[in-house]
Amino acid sequence: DPKFREVRLVEPCEPLKETAAAMGNVGLFMEKGVIRRAALAQDGRPSLALAAYEVATQDRSKRSGAARLIDYYGEGRHLETKSYYQALEPGQYLPPDYFAGQIVFVGAADPAATGPTAAKDAFSTPFSTRKNPLTYGVEIHATIAANLLEQRRIDLLHPAAEAAMLLLLGLDTGVVFIGLRPMYGVLAPLAREAARWT
Repeated sequence: DPKFREVRLVEPCEPLKETAAAMGNVGLFMEKGVIRRAALAQDGRPSLALAAYEVATQDRSKRSGAARLIDYYGEGRHLETKSYYQALEPGQYLPPDYFAGQIVFVGAADPAATGPTAAKDAFSTPFSTRKNPLTYGVEIHATIAANLLEQRRIDLLHPAAEAAMLLLLGLDTGVVFIGLRPMYGVLAPLAREAARWT
């Protein structure tokens, strides 16, 4: 049934639960098949990203249940990753103290993974492409934690301000192009948009 979704809270096994510095929810919100937003806390429990941020900074002021837009750094595999074998033998494969002072997220991030569960923890994001369609959940959580550490966030305009801006843009465009010949009228918006992005 596409309208029914069961959400279960699964606690970690006792040895991990007893030794963990913190625990967090790993659930992500999907909107039309894409992960755009994240809640930093649900029902008083922090997300994985917020729990990691709180342990690293001792800052407990960010616990909000309100969903916020994720400020992605690019398509999947944009954040630096290391393989398990490197992490388990860092002296052989990584520079000294590579993980010192870092927040490290552990999880699946192998684009070569195959099998029925290969994409279980992989999601579309606003940066998904045909070449790189999915981003693993561990990278999404790491991105949210990095957003918190860098105090990066995306705030939308108030709907009234957005409507006014769109109205003014339409009026401006109409005034600018009303006196142009048809061919220039087609090329001018393209040139104006190209100039905006260069």
